[in-house]
Amino acid sequence: MVRSDPTIGELENWSATVLCDEVFSSYDTQVLLCFCLGKSPAYLLTHRNDVVDKETESWFRDLVDRRLTGVPVAYLTGYREFWSLPIMVDENVLIPRPDTELLVEHVLTRIPIHSRPRILELGTGSGAVALALATERPNSSILATDRSVSAIEVARKNQTVLNINNISWIVSDWFSAIGNQEFDIICSNPPYIAISDHHLIAGDLRSEPVSALASGEQGLDDLKLIVRQSAQYLISGGSLLVEHGYQQGEQVRQIFQAAGYLDIRTLKDLSANDRVTVGVKPL
Repeated sequence: MVRSDPTIGELENWSATVLCDEVFSSYDTQVLLCFCLGKSPAYLLTHRNDVVDKETESWFRDLVDRRLTGVPVAYLTGYREFWSLPIMVDENVLIPRPDTELLVEHVLTRIPIHSRPRILELGTGSGAVALALATERPNSSILATDRSVSAIEVARKNQTVLNINNISWIVSDWFSAIGNQEFDIICSNPPYIAISDHHLIAGDLRSEPVSALASGEQGLDDLKLIVRQSAQYLISGGSLLVEHGYQQGEQVRQIFQAAGYLDIRTLKDLSANDRVTVGVKPL
């Protein structure tokens, strides 16, 4: 007997059964199925009995199989939404997380809407933070850097797709290629996981670039470098904002204090965890 093509509901049920481990979620099934069908989640609910053609079925089953091997959903679909922007991602860049929107939010609080600030973003990856800032503050001039040539290529593609014109990109190992420039704001979501942390070999993190995740035995090496060197690139009264781990708030504040920053405070994310620390260069 020739098997008939499956319905949307049958494929959804199959995937939910396959991806039943605690590592995965029902959201994975929904995102992948919507991606293959080119439809919204609401469509899945109202068209469960619609038949799926063999080509789409094969594509979906292949993506589910790859998800089982640990490939993140964002790498399978090629994008992740950040700040309501569709950000293209691949294995060369870190997948943007909702927590990092806190960094964007608090940079924006320091930029009046009609001002024309100069902003430096260090370690841009996919360009998500710079692109979000550029969208909200089109009069700003943003320089975004990354040590990875491949990451800068991804960021430039995102800029082209989103038609954003107020960002420049350069390959730079933190401040190495910045020269004598000065900025009103410097921001960064640097690597901040300890190199020995077991999370690096579990879940989605095992597929993401380690260089964008880990930084020394305590996860603080890059944060220390950024905070210590940033003052010479900030105008007097300029602000530095960095994202960090939820247990690093006190340590990062101490690093800011040692570097001479004022008005230092740590901001909490939606889970009430320390996530972003900010300081101001003295006048």
